[in-house]
Amino acid sequence: MDNKTQSVENTEKTVNLANMTLDDSMSLIWNALNKANSQGVFTIDESYVIKVAHNKVKTSLVAKQETTEPSVVVGEE
Repeated sequence: MDNKTQSVENTEKTVNLANMTLDDSMSLIWNALNKANSQGVFTIDESYVIKVAHNKVKTSLVAKQETTEPSVVVGEE
């Protein structure tokens, strides 16, 4: 199945798994972890460590993505 329905704040978003962006992927992981946490799967300390790790990975991916995107100069041909 190529599509995944993800519940986000009482709304559903359908994402084509083959075309997921980094942001879609990180949101999916974050929401799955929040769902598990709300069911008591993690302790408070474990939840904090997961949040810190998630934020580090997301920040690193965003920084890497920004440095690899091609620069577009307007007005030059």
